[in-house]
Amino acid sequence: MTTETFVEQILSSLRVAPTSVPELAIDDSRMRNAGRIMTSLLCHRLAQTGAIPEHIRHTTFEWRGGVFALRNSRVADHHWSTAQNAVIQQMHETARDKPVAYLLLHWNLESVTLDAWALPEPIAFEAFQKLPMHLRGNSRSVEISADEHRLKNVADSPSFAPYYIRVSLTEMERAKLLEAIKTDDTIKQERRDSNEPFRDPGLAETTDAEDSAAVDDSEDEPIPLYNDKTVAFLIDLATHTTDSAWHDANKRSYENLLREPSRAIVEALRTQYIQRLDPAVAGGKRHLSILKKNDYGKGGYHDHYWFAFYDPVAGSKTRSVQLFVRFLGGERLWRYGLAMGAYCDEYLDKLVSAISTNPASVADYVRQSPQDTIVRLTYSDREETLTPRQFAERIAITGLVGATDTLVDLLIVREYGLSTLPEHSETIVDDVGRYFVWAWPFFDAAMTGRWAAATALAPTRVSDAEEAGDIDETAPVTISELAQITALPEWFLCEMEEALWAKRQVVLVGPPGTSKTYIARQFARYFARQRSGQPQGCWETLYMHANWGYEEFFEGLKPTSITGALSFESRLGFFLEWISRLTEYSAKARHVLVLDEINRCDTAAVLGELLQLLEYRDATIPLLSGRRFVFPSNVFIIGTMNSADRSIGRLDLALQRRFFWLNLHPQLDTLKSWLARPGNNPLGFDASALQRCNGLLEEHGIPVEQHIGHALFMLQRTGEDDEVSERLDKPLSEKNLRQIVKYSVVPYVRELLTMQFGNADAQLLTQISEILLECVDSRERSSRVVPPS
Repeated sequence: MTTETFVEQILSSLRVAPTSVPELAIDDSRMRNAGRIMTSLLCHRLAQTGAIPEHIRHTTFEWRGGVFALRNSRVADHHWSTAQNAVIQQMHETARDKPVAYLLLHWNLESVTLDAWALPEPIAFEAFQKLPMHLRGNSRSVEISADEHRLKNVADSPSFAPYYIRVSLTEMERAKLLEAIKTDDTIKQERRDSNEPFRDPGLAETTDAEDSAAVDDSEDEPIPLYNDKTVAFLIDLATHTTDSAWHDANKRSYENLLREPSRAIVEALRTQYIQRLDPAVAGGKRHLSILKKNDYGKGGYHDHYWFAFYDPVAGSKTRSVQLFVRFLGGERLWRYGLAMGAYCDEYLDKLVSAISTNPASVADYVRQSPQDTIVRLTYSDREETLTPRQFAERIAITGLVGATDTLVDLLIVREYGLSTLPEHSETIVDDVGRYFVWAWPFFDAAMTGRWAAATALAPTRVSDAEEAGDIDETAPVTISELAQITALPEWFLCEMEEALWAKRQVVLVGPPGTSKTYIARQFARYFARQRSGQPQGCWETLYMHANWGYEEFFEGLKPTSITGALSFESRLGFFLEWISRLTEYSAKARHVLVLDEINRCDTAAVLGELLQLLEYRDATIPLLSGRRFVFPSNVFIIGTMNSADRSIGRLDLALQRRFFWLNLHPQLDTLKSWLARPGNNPLGFDASALQRCNGLLEEHGIPVEQHIGHALFMLQRTGEDDEVSERLDKPLSEKNLRQIVKYSVVPYVRELLTMQFGNADAQLLTQISEILLECVDSRERSSRVVPPS
């Protein structure tokens, strides 16, 4: 048999759609389920013609007298995998004795298709030799798309079109692969949250026998985010500046907790922000700091960690003006912004000159500083910490440097407690990146001595034809799209929209587990979304709790001690500060404020004047501070409330009549719709089981507003901002279902029964558990093998 014949047999077998999928186990305790499933589905297709592929080693298989090397890909929009040099050489040697081919697959779940190239080894070998080598020198990236059929990064690559086919995946194949992908993604997030290290799948082929078929799908593993362990490490770091044994013992923690996340952030800042500002600065080297000091063998270590972008002409961070991020364990702080290196008097002089030459322009720019900005000026005889307003006044009135002053350092930063680092971790790239963009005129002035960029970068009020923020391109545009992502019926969403337009403020009321918050947030994204005739608006969520007061929500006095003397200054609360930012948007935009668990605080007291303004939009009223305020008519409010919460009775009647109230009771159809999504329901859980359980509660006198919520069984990963996709769903596995029943449903029902009757009915609790776990029990019974008699 020739290699060409072998290739044709592979492609012909792949064209035959299977009528089933093999029994494929998904392991929710270990990674690479997607790789194993793709390999199994491929082998199942080839086996339909009577010959079962036999695994040899790594990613090579023997089939019908020939050998093929399998490479799977699914993440990019084309095939993208890693070819190990050892495997390429092994395949070349094997080709001397038998037909050999490379089988390159791209599993496209969006189009539900499989792109396949079965490349004859002689042709592939010659082309692969021209691929650039990875830095480690043991592998190469193989990229090929159905548009060109040629290897990327190879100028004279031959066309592989003669060896290509596209076939449709069956719904069973798609569902099984989606289940595996969702399981892997869930494990990744759990490992990221627990700071378990990740292995880069592109570095080497697996050699573990158990993972022999786990073909690399070429998806980069996510790097762990900063977390509580990062904070603890930084605090410990400050007390181990001369302890080399501690550093040796904690080397892995340093890499996983600090250096690798920082490396990823630097690369994201470089490509997403700095590159647009100045390619030369973005192209610099050695942005990350190191812990070990250059102290001639004394074993000293720095007590902090940082990274920065700087003027590449300076040659090092310490000799340049910097856009930096720094973590200070000893001071329990982390900060980012603009600073001067230890040896950069020339940069400081240029910046002072640029500011002194353009005081009015710089002062105006400083007055538009982002929230939380502080300025520290260090003179030869003193240090001052200023607010942006004070800094602007200093520049405009007295000048930055007086006749007898010598300025030795300048710092323009945001500064936070180190304990807050984990909560900033998921947004740190955008938060820091946008701040760097704002601080860029100062950085540029320190390099050039000119204040030329400020005008172009300064934020301004936009016209009706402009948008203040980026378009939320993943937000639903229509009610139909919103229904698809929330699994709610369109009629309910239409009612919600009508109520919001009619009253401009609504409250979603329902028992726990009915996705009130999730629905409110997704509806807010839909409602504020740019569409024909409507520019993009914004939305915000405020989680109400018992400690909220008028001062935090509306306005109050904040104690300050800038020059050592205690004073008080008026401070905008969350609501007024948010409203003030809306002036950056078009007047035609819609904005939504989500007040989650609105009954958790003393709502009437917290809302203050807003309680009256809800019925009098666009009316000007004086606040307690004397400030005049108008509540815009294009601001809408969505509240959520737990109907099982006993605090509902505390709500002010005046507040109740100012909202429309929408009941969100457990909905069987919503759960059915979610379970029907491919890959979501490997157990075959029946939504009617929930209906039967709620029926039992009703028989025991529990009202519908306290029934078990359907969303308890609709699992979805978090940490994805607010983008919604079926791929973010988590499969309802046996492990997950047992946890839901044991730790959510049973405790909730026990509490309900105790509240209503003084004690919990153990028999009813057992009955509910058995009903919800019927699918698991039946699955276990069907899997038992009965021995022959």
